[in-house]
Amino acid sequence: AIEQEIKAFEKETEEAKALQRSLKREIRLIGISIKKLEKELERTELALQKSRGEIAASEKKIGELQAEIAHEHASLREILLTVDQDDDASLLVLLLNSQNLSRFWEGIQALGSLQEEIAGKITKIKTLKTAEELALATLETQEEQERQLLELQKSERAELAHQKITKEVLL
Repeated sequence: AIEQEIKAFEKETEEAKALQRSLKREIRLIGISIKKLEKELERTELALQKSRGEIAASEKKIGELQAEIAHEHASLREILLTVDQDDDASLLVLLLNSQNLSRFWEGIQALGSLQEEIAGKITKIKTLKTAEELALATLETQEEQERQLLELQKSERAELAHQKITKEVLL
């Protein structure tokens, strides 16, 4: 809708330029230009609002990823402490402490499953870190786009103020 209105103002500008050169023509051209700039400002403001929403969503996603990474690190730390404690005992001590041979083998198998769990946690942490890096890169891009939109808005406002002053001088 805004794009159509801007195009309509551009068409009006072309029609007004076709008129004979006069003060009335210049005032009309400036009036049309002011309306067009106001619509462009509106479009830029909508783009800024969208950009801010995307940035907020990216920041939330990054926070969630960081929380999950911290949780996985803590979980991995617990597993590694358990493995470290079990590594301090020799197989003979483990065998003597076991009530029977089947419990001894269960303990050995549990160590094997802990190692698989460690590998799984490390893989998950790497995946989460990659996702976090991607989200941070996306956030940087979004923030740069927002800076560009703010510069455009500043420029549009300055041009609008200039056009309004010009119109006042002509009136």
